Amino acid sequence: MRKAKLKLGRLVLLDIEGEIDSTYPPVIENEMWRDVAGAKQNKEGKLTHIFYQPCDAEQIAKDLKDDPVFEEPVHLEVWSLEGKEEIDKLYEFDGTLYDALLIASNEGAKYDI
Repeated sequence: MRKAKLKLGRLVLLDIEGEIDSTYPPVIENEMWRDVAGAKQNKEGKLTHIFYQPCDAEQIAKDLKDDPVFEEPVHLEVWSLEGKEEIDKLYEFDGTLYDALLIASNEGAKYDI
């Protein structure tokens, strides 16, 4: 079972254990970050990162509810995030990647400070 960290803050960041393919471009950091949602995968095609705004979390969970990628089991740690720093570990459990989307949908906005 892979491990994942769901980080809740100005962005929702889901970091899933796995090596990132170096052919993927790095995240571009600029003032337009609030308009960005994206994902990365490794060489084997497994999802390694997803990031988006908390205000989009509910719609993203709805759109991806039947996507088999999000059925993957993971050990999930949920953290509050300030800037790029993990502040508080809120809780952890075994679940699926879709559970991470639901948590962001239900709880993400309160960490968007």
